[in-house]
Amino acid sequence: MTLQQLQDLKQWHRHHPGGRAMEAALCDLVLCIWAAGWTLLLALAVIDAPEMMPVSLLMTLTPSFYAAARRQLHQRGLLRCDWLGALQSPQNR
Repeated sequence: MTLQQLQDLKQWHRHHPGGRAMEAALCDLVLCIWAAGWTLLLALAVIDAPEMMPVSLLMTLTPSFYAAARRQLHQRGLLRCDWLGALQSPQNR
């Protein structure tokens, strides 16, 4: 996911607060893991601990994994995901 898509997702949650507290909290958790992954990556580079870098890199990919999982569940009809439209690329808007 791009930074613009992350911002669009956060804005979508901010403008659709009614009855979506759990989904907004989950989105915040995903963003916290993403930020922690980047912070950890920098710290690991400074302290020269390359063995933990794969974990950090996976953490930075959490929003993409989360969006892909939600998209698949939505397409299968198992989970409704109203915010998928907010992740459209800028060319499709």
